[in-house]
Amino acid sequence: MEKPLCSINSSGDKTAIRYIQWRTGSAIDGIYGNETLRLVKQYQRSNRLVIDGIVGNGTWQSLLS
Repeated sequence: MEKPLCSINSSGDKTAIRYIQWRTGSAIDGIYGNETLRLVKQYQRSNRLVIDGIVGNGTWQSLLS
């Protein structure tokens, strides 16, 4: 299944955004805002991923593993 690309500009897939928020410890509101962006970057840094705040293929693979 193709995972949605999620970033600060995302508003579409609220289920995916909520999952990202749950995995990164953000408030779970389905809105990819500044807190989610900060925590995604922190997650990416901790897991030696590209630190861009965008949940693309590499970050999804890490989140789902």
